[in-house]
Amino acid sequence: MPAEILVVCYSRTGKTRTLAQELAARLKADFREIIDAKDRAGMINYVLAGRDAAKELRTDISGADCDTAAYKIIVAGTPVWAWNMTPAVRTWLENNKGKLSKAAFFTSAASSGHERTLCRMEEVSGVKACCSESFSDAEHKKPQELAAKLDAFAQRIRQELQ
Repeated sequence: MPAEILVVCYSRTGKTRTLAQELAARLKADFREIIDAKDRAGMINYVLAGRDAAKELRTDISGADCDTAAYKIIVAGTPVWAWNMTPAVRTWLENNKGKLSKAAFFTSAASSGHERTLCRMEEVSGVKACCSESFSDAEHKKPQELAAKLDAFAQRIRQELQ
């Protein structure tokens, strides 16, 4: 039986990828990672990445090409950079605008910007999220609490299939 849910994300450090993979496992969903063609590693590239996010720039991406119409729900996740989504997720959402029938969004960040980023994801995708969640770096250090939060988010997404 094909998956009804697709989880896509971009991750520079691996934290957002881990969240997305954990969520995909809980949902028995397909998983695709968006790959940014720009090198975002290192301090200088980190600063430039924040600038690109703040300017709401697009980037060249690969790795997450698929038929989104084949899924009932698309779950997209992004780190928060400069109170915004990453250029890779922005590009993916813009490329798929009008193709997502139902979507859920999540963010991962060390500090603030979650709410603004989730709102911008809705605006860029053209879809009001059926549910959304934000995860902080502090939660990554508390595995049981993080697992409970992922379980609850997965349950809310599953309810949208009915």
